[in-house]
Amino acid sequence: MKKTFAFIAGLFFSFTLTAQGVKDSDGDGVNDSEDMCPSLKGTAALKGCPAQEKTAAADFITPSAFDAILSAVCNNTAHRQVKTKVENNKSLLTSFSPNGPAQNLPVYYRQTNPNNFTVTAGLSSRLSDSTAILENINRLLRSSSVCNGMYNEMKLTYTHASKHYSDVYADATGGVFFILEKIKKGNGYLIQFRISRTIYADAPKKTPEKTPVAPVNECADFEQILNECVKGYTGVKGTFIKEEIPAKYYNTTLPSLGLADKYVVESMNIDVSEEEIIRKKVIYYSAEKSFSGREEALAAYEKLKNRVKKCYSGRTNVTDGNNQKIYELFFAYKGKTIRVAVIFLNFFNTNVSISVKLDE
Repeated sequence: MKKTFAFIAGLFFSFTLTAQGVKDSDGDGVNDSEDMCPSLKGTAALKGCPAQEKTAAADFITPSAFDAILSAVCNNTAHRQVKTKVENNKSLLTSFSPNGPAQNLPVYYRQTNPNNFTVTAGLSSRLSDSTAILENINRLLRSSSVCNGMYNEMKLTYTHASKHYSDVYADATGGVFFILEKIKKGNGYLIQFRISRTIYADAPKKTPEKTPVAPVNECADFEQILNECVKGYTGVKGTFIKEEIPAKYYNTTLPSLGLADKYVVESMNIDVSEEEIIRKKVIYYSAEKSFSGREEALAAYEKLKNRVKKCYSGRTNVTDGNNQKIYELFFAYKGKTIRVAVIFLNFFNTNVSISVKLDE
C-alpha cells in the first residue's frame, strides 16, 4: 500500500546543493536549483543538461544489480553486504556490484539508528547523464519483481522543496525513500541513487524465511581469486583505500577467505645485484585480520593453511618461528605459476594474512 506524505522529503532529506537566490551559472535559462547540469549549458527539456549520445541503461546499473539492492532493502539484509569501513563519512563499503560507465562506483551502507539505514549507489560522474539515469531508474522500478513488485508504482519526480528527484513507499511496517541526487565531489559531481529504509519501532516483526543451506565448496573462493590472478586483477581492482610505500591498496569484490579486510595491492619488487637495480611492478590479492589473542590467531592461521593445502598441491616453503609462521605454496594454474603465502605475525600486533600472486 502506498501512502503519500507531503512533508517526508523535506523532513528527512535536503539536497546537497542549495540554490542561492535565482542563479543560472551556465546561462542556459534553467535555474541552478532545477538544473541537473549547472555547469553545462543545456535545454529545459533535458532539465538543464546538454544533448547526449545514447547510453545503454546497463552502463549506469544493470537490472540484476538494481534488484539485488532493492531486495536487500526490502528484506532488511543490506547490512550483510558490508565489507570495509570508510572513516571519512562513516559509511560502509558493500559487496554489491560497483556501477557507473566504468563500473568503479561502489555501493555504500549506513546505519543511522536501529530503525533506519541507507544504501547509496553511485551511477555516474557525468552530469550530462542525469536525464538518462532518471529515466533508467524509473524504468527499473516499474519492471522490478522484487518483493512481489511492491515498488512498481514508484516514480521519481522533482520537488522544489527538496531540490532533487524522489518518491516514497509506505506501509504498516515503515517507509522506503528513493532519492536521485547530484552531490559535490572534489572538483566535480556525482549522480547517486539513495534508498533509505525507516522501520516503525512498533511494526510487526517479519518471520525470517528459511534458506536452504548449500554444500560448502572450500575451494570455490580460491578459484575466483586465482582466475583473477592470472588476468592481473585488473577487473576487480576498486577504489583507492590507502598507501604503505611502496604499496597502494584498493578495495575489491573478491572473497575475504574468512579474514576481515581484503585488497588488490599494487607494489614494486626491487632486485639488487652488483650490476643493476631492477624494479618491477607487481599486482596481487591480499587479505588480513588482526586478533586480540595469540591462540585465536594461530587457530585462524592453521585453518587457512590447511584449507590451501586441501585445495592445491605443489612446492612448499615453511618458516615456523615462535612469533612468525609462513606457509608458502607454489603451483601451476592455467599456464602460470601461483604463489600463495599464509602468514602469522606476533610482533607489534597479532595478525594473520594471505597473499595470492604470480611467481614471476
